[in-house]
Order: sequence, then C-alpha cells, then structure tokens
Amino acid sequence: MEGVFRRSMVNREPVEMIYMSKKGTVTKRVVTIRSISAGKVTAFCHLRRAVRTFRRDSILSVMPVRTSRKKPGEGQIG
Repeated sequence: MEGVFRRSMVNREPVEMIYMSKKGTVTKRVVTIRSISAGKVTAFCHLRRAVRTFRRDSILSVMPVRTSRKKPGEGQIG
C-alpha cells in the first residue's frame, strides 16, 4: 500500500481507495495523495471535490486507477 501512496503523491496520479468511515460505511473513492504520515493520508477526494484526511487504519485497499477508467468514479458499497 505504501508504494501506491507514494507513486500517487510523486506522480500526482489518482488511486482508487476503499475506505471505512467511523460509522462503518464502506465507500470506494478516487483520490490523489497529497501527503503521507504514520497514521494518516491527506488526499484530494474526487468524490467530495476537496482535500480530506483519511486514517490509515480505515483504508481497506488502494490501487492505481486503470487508464481505461480516467473518469473519477466512486460510490457506496453494499
């Protein structure tokens, strides 16, 4: 996961992230990483169109956005 975060930050490329909120809601978001710390990741969230901070222990998965899916997309799972 760390390598995907760093590549997104250095190359300013979006990644697809599956995240669980404090309330237990799981969402899939497209984000572009701005900064990485021990417990948090700050990223531009394409869903909210704003910079957001995500707890690392709530990030379930992260993967590069496929080139065939350039349009940022996200949505609630389940």
